[in-house]
Order: sequence, then structure tokens, then C-alpha cells
Amino acid sequence: MSQKRIPILRVKWEDSCSNAAWASQEWHEKNASPSACESIGYLVTRNKKQISLAQSISSTGNITDVISIPRQCATSIEVIGFSTEPRSTKGKR
Repeated sequence: MSQKRIPILRVKWEDSCSNAAWASQEWHEKNASPSACESIGYLVTRNKKQISLAQSISSTGNITDVISIPRQCATSIEVIGFSTEPRSTKGKR
């Protein structure tokens, strides 16, 4: 069984937001804005197109609950730590 250092990132990003309220155009102009988001997770992918983070990682190295954030939506990317998890071939999909 080998071990691999996995970066843990905090990504701040902006997401699209919609409002289905019946209101005047002026109200929507004043109240419409993207949603500020923050995600923390194990780094899966980081390239020019996207940053993907996994919420959970198992002792066999399997991951789950992966979010892919478009790179152009990221406003801040910070390495907040590292996790050293066992990586084995047992249980891999």
C-alpha cells in the first residue's frame, strides 16, 4: 500500500443565481447578483478549465461527492492542508 499527499483546498467562487419572484425590472436590477460560494475538499482535478474537489475519501482511495467548479468562476484558491491517505488497489472501481 502506497501513500499519497492529497492537497485540501478552499475555493471561493461565484455561481449563477436566479429569482423567480414577480417584481418590477427595477427591483430585479437592484437585487440580482451572483451567489458567493465557498467549497472545501480534496483536490481531484486542477487545470485551466476546472477545479474539482471531493468531499470524502475512503481508506481504499475511492472518492465521492465531487464538485467541478469552472475555473473562470473561482475568485480565490487556497491550499489549506494535506491529507496522507492509504492508496490500495483493493476496492477500486
